[in-house]
Amino acid sequence: MAGVVYNPIDDELFHATRGRGAFKNGNRIQVSTVKSLNLALLSTGWPYDKSQIMPALKKISLALVHAQEIRTFGSSSLSLCYLSEGVFEGFWEWNLQPWDLAAGVLIALEAGGKITALSGEPFQLNKGAIVASNGHVHAEMLNQILRPPVD
Repeated sequence: MAGVVYNPIDDELFHATRGRGAFKNGNRIQVSTVKSLNLALLSTGWPYDKSQIMPALKKISLALVHAQEIRTFGSSSLSLCYLSEGVFEGFWEWNLQPWDLAAGVLIALEAGGKITALSGEPFQLNKGAIVASNGHVHAEMLNQILRPPVD
């Protein structure tokens, strides 16, 4: 299995082959070592389904309280690549298609990242929901931002 993501604006080529690591422009990359959500830079995207704007804003407002900062790039694959090289510590989004995620997921995993569903269950490419992190802040992301509060 192999994955490739190209960013033509910055001439960045990310690629990975299962079991062989992740690379940007030929140089090996790894996720960051930041261990705390309050020091983490996170990324997410905006839903195409406008009925999902308010739930997305709630998650973003929670993240802003608990994380250092949040960015959106408009490309889930590119966000996963930036997570893979340590620019971000975490990424989440839902309602995505497999082609939005497949290459970026492999690159992130090969760079040492952790990937689950929003519930914390194992990630399934065809479900379209993802939480990706450097592994260190994953539990905090799930507990502080993404899991619904218990009543």
